[in-house]
Amino acid sequence: FASFGGVMAAVIASDNDGTLDINAARVAAKTVSFCDSFGIPVVTLVDSTGLDVSLEAEGAAYASELARLAYAYTSSSNAKVTVVVGKAYGAAFTLLGSKAVGADMALALPTACISVLSPEASVAFVWNDKVGEQSREELEAEWKEKCASAADACDRGEVDDIIEPSELRQRICSALS
Repeated sequence: FASFGGVMAAVIASDNDGTLDINAARVAAKTVSFCDSFGIPVVTLVDSTGLDVSLEAEGAAYASELARLAYAYTSSSNAKVTVVVGKAYGAAFTLLGSKAVGADMALALPTACISVLSPEASVAFVWNDKVGEQSREELEAEWKEKCASAADACDRGEVDDIIEPSELRQRICSALS
């Protein structure tokens, strides 16, 4: 919990090297639901490389925990502000307080990378035939700039605004007010 301009809010942030695993999904869902019960706003800071794809996750009730997380965000009526501060890949971006699950405001830092897949995987799947004309590293940089940038996400309506890191706390305070 943290105070933003005098407003107490819960903060959900990435851990575990940015992977959304079963425990992180469970804790986030419980936190969002708890905050909804008491009208406490939720600030979600996203820096996630995606979902856990380990054998342990496959054998556990991972899908049901992800569904609980999605339900917690979509069913809550408390204020929700999300900021993409780093990477936001795949379903982890959607599940961690995106506009799609009911965020009241979604912001991104200019350096945020928002994509269905990581730039490396995207190039391998979509632009692999271009490798040779350009190096893989050049194609990945081009993907980040053209298809996974914060500006591109803003154009698609996935985030409301791109903000400078120096404005982060002020913009969160403003959104919660």
